[in-house]
Amino acid sequence: MVNWNKFIPNGNQKTIDYGPSDGSNTSINSNSSTSPLNKTGDTKFHQVEIDETPEQYIDISVNLTPEELEKRDKSLSFKIKRFFWDGTGKNPIEQSYLLKLDFFLLSSSCLGYTAKYLNQSNITTSYVNGMSEYYNMNKNQYNYMVTMFTIGYIIFQIPLGLLMHRVSPRYYFGITIMIVSCLTLAMIGVKRDNISALYALRFLIGSAESNYFSGTEYILGSNYGTTELAKRSAYFSIASGLAGIITPLLQQAIIKTFKHSSLEPFQIMFVFDFMISFVIGVYTVIVHPGIPKVNKKDTFYFSERDVLVGLERRRLLKAELNTKQSYSWAKIKSFFNTYHPFIFSLINRNPLMVSDDLKRNFVILVTNTLAYVTSTISIAVWDTKYQPEYFIGFTYTACLSALGLIVTAVVHFLIKRDEKKAKLLEESKEASSIESI
Repeated sequence: MVNWNKFIPNGNQKTIDYGPSDGSNTSINSNSSTSPLNKTGDTKFHQVEIDETPEQYIDISVNLTPEELEKRDKSLSFKIKRFFWDGTGKNPIEQSYLLKLDFFLLSSSCLGYTAKYLNQSNITTSYVNGMSEYYNMNKNQYNYMVTMFTIGYIIFQIPLGLLMHRVSPRYYFGITIMIVSCLTLAMIGVKRDNISALYALRFLIGSAESNYFSGTEYILGSNYGTTELAKRSAYFSIASGLAGIITPLLQQAIIKTFKHSSLEPFQIMFVFDFMISFVIGVYTVIVHPGIPKVNKKDTFYFSERDVLVGLERRRLLKAELNTKQSYSWAKIKSFFNTYHPFIFSLINRNPLMVSDDLKRNFVILVTNTLAYVTSTISIAVWDTKYQPEYFIGFTYTACLSALGLIVTAVVHFLIKRDEKKAKLLEESKEASSIESI
């Protein structure tokens, strides 16, 4: 295994004195005199060279008696708090970490998606607010712009997604948002007789935006366990839906407010889309937490103790800790050594495959790419020339739904089989360890 230079706490801690939590007088007491947390809550570190993942980065367990657990779990206030935020009931230091992670990751992700939607949908708002007349466009030319965006989106989603393993997510997301905003601003300079330049810009915008959604899903899956991920993905989906509602209203308000400007109203809208998106890009570069990394603290709001909490959470998930991997044909071919890319790409299984981070990202990318391809086919099979029967469209949808049910059943079977194998392997390792002692 690769040697890593890791931060680990001084001493061989088992439980830690976290002091009063939430302002109360209750605390979790330590039986160890070598606890890495002093009375002020600071963490002491030293660097060591080790050959494998340590048994524990930091203790984030909650030590409650069965009676205390039963009383807590029956509490109505606890259930309500837990419903809205599943950090409730966790260790105080994990709660502190989760609060920071939730706020900065979800805020940057949701704002980033809003910027993505602004620059993706502004062409539709522009078309019905002066762009059509300005460029003397026909309906096909509008469709060409939409198609060029989709082509760029499909072609570059997987390559740019894999690039995330070589570039820090905060820079990747932030810089791509700023690039898209600049491309949107460049659309103002396209002359009336050069509509082909709009096609090129839409292609570049689609290419740059291609990995935002799937990349965010990958980052969420890298920071949260299965139960946590469901709620955060739901919040992200809600924010995505709100972006679809708010951005057209915002764009229409801008167009109406500046309709007497020296620029065309839709061009003014491009200016505002640029300003909003660029600011969001800068915010993302500053606060996006990325993925917990060994021996690295690259955000101003995470303490060194928080870094250990993040690593410990990934260790407990049995996730791969070295996420910045180099590419090789052997590694790429290994993606296809199991059923995961062939089955999971038809159904989103983000929480799984945590033991192979690069492969998990690849499957998410293929899933989202296939979704775009499927939506493109849907446009063809639901063409208005087939109305009112839409025989091809209904047949296609019925077959796709049936395939979805079959794949879901197969995935369920394979997951249960893998879980049983993993459990047997774990028991075998434990038995071997006891025998060696």
